[in-house]
Amino acid sequence: WTSCLAYHLYARVIKHQQVTDVMERRFHLFVWPFSLLASILPFTTDNYGPAGYVCWIDSTNQAETDSGTVWRYVAFYMWVWIALIFNAVMIFSIVRFVNRAYNIQGMPQSNTERKDVSVVNRLKLYPAVLLVVWFFPTVNRIHNSVAPSDPNYGLYVLTAIFGPAQGLFN
Repeated sequence: WTSCLAYHLYARVIKHQQVTDVMERRFHLFVWPFSLLASILPFTTDNYGPAGYVCWIDSTNQAETDSGTVWRYVAFYMWVWIALIFNAVMIFSIVRFVNRAYNIQGMPQSNTERKDVSVVNRLKLYPAVLLVVWFFPTVNRIHNSVAPSDPNYGLYVLTAIFGPAQGLFN
């Protein structure tokens, strides 16, 4: 959903598109089937089961190439980082567009223009939030894949702190 929101802002600000029911339907047609497919695929290899903290894809044989480990990346982490990069591109495009528009016209003069620039510049924080929130869970998952019999307590603590904090930081 964060990528849909980022694209919506991009389409609204840069392409001057109005929000329509058609756009909302397209977002739903993108997000729900994609999420369903990513959720169903691990069933094909019987990899759902107890898997520890905040994961439901079991890594049964604790090997690096275990199908559960592969599904964790393919069904989740890969898409988190693709979304983060996509969101960053959309947001920085918006910021660059608005800043260029004001640079061409001169510095913002009115309070409203200054607030607009301030709000747009704060958009840069959203990709940073995603980066901070998903950095430690991703590092922890990579560590678990490389050294499954040697969990790192500090990484689990950082994952527990930052993983659920996305709403707080937004």
